[in-house]
Amino acid sequence: MKNKRILIVGATGRVGGEVLRRLSEQRTNLRVLVRRPAVIKSLPGGIEAAVGDLGNQAQVAAAVDGVTDVLVAIRDCPEQPELEGNLIDAARAAGVQRFVKVSAFAAGLSPPPGYGRIHAEIENKLQKSGMRCTILRPYMYMQNFFDVASAIRAAGLIPFPLGRCRIAFIDAHDIARVASAVLSNDKHAQGTYVLTGPDAMSVRDCADVLGNSLDRKLRYLPVPQWLAGLMMRRDGISRWDIDMRAELFRMLRAGGEAETTDSVEQLTGKAGTTFAEFAAKNRGAFN
Repeated sequence: MKNKRILIVGATGRVGGEVLRRLSEQRTNLRVLVRRPAVIKSLPGGIEAAVGDLGNQAQVAAAVDGVTDVLVAIRDCPEQPELEGNLIDAARAAGVQRFVKVSAFAAGLSPPPGYGRIHAEIENKLQKSGMRCTILRPYMYMQNFFDVASAIRAAGLIPFPLGRCRIAFIDAHDIARVASAVLSNDKHAQGTYVLTGPDAMSVRDCADVLGNSLDRKLRYLPVPQWLAGLMMRRDGISRWDIDMRAELFRMLRAGGEAETTDSVEQLTGKAGTTFAEFAAKNRGAFN
């Protein structure tokens, strides 16, 4: 680890932030790319920060200069192929040895639905770059239940347009554990891994588990897609995001994320978080 210098792009997000915490505790030589200087105050001590935007090629080139490994885990957006493409080009030019990308399970489907399309485009560019690359394709995050926390608190309802399908939801912290393990050694420096939780559950099952943790009755409300779209618009979610999610929800309702893998345990040596463990750990968010 002492010869490594890792750049984290997306260090303020759910996955990137947890990777930053884990690797900083291991005293890894880290650099983060942030868009706003004010963010630097919130970083762990001793972390080097580069201020810049992925849309600015000169700033990206400066951020990757002298690093051996890059992790990218940014929020999905329409410009993502261009932004991550700039990072891939700069990393290749700088001689980066290994590139780790947090992608999406849907990127591996044919054709890829929703956000999967933009991740598939980026994955294709990365795999053609000549760099060693590790691609992580997680299932739907358990943290997506935070999006309906207000409905849970106010009415005991979990409204999702997911029908009766079963999904092997994954805790974002497990994705971060995998990314941290991959960055800490070269054992898995090349490969694509589908990351899932240990159990496939329906949202109704999740309502029961979360209700038990909160000691109250929760009810799953399988809303139609059009109503889910209206709810998301009310919450300020963009039309682009709503369209992407609609495609993913169709894939999920068809059973697209029902199978489990052992990739989390294979890559970290520890099994993934169960939904019951997630519910117990996050009671405060739903009470």
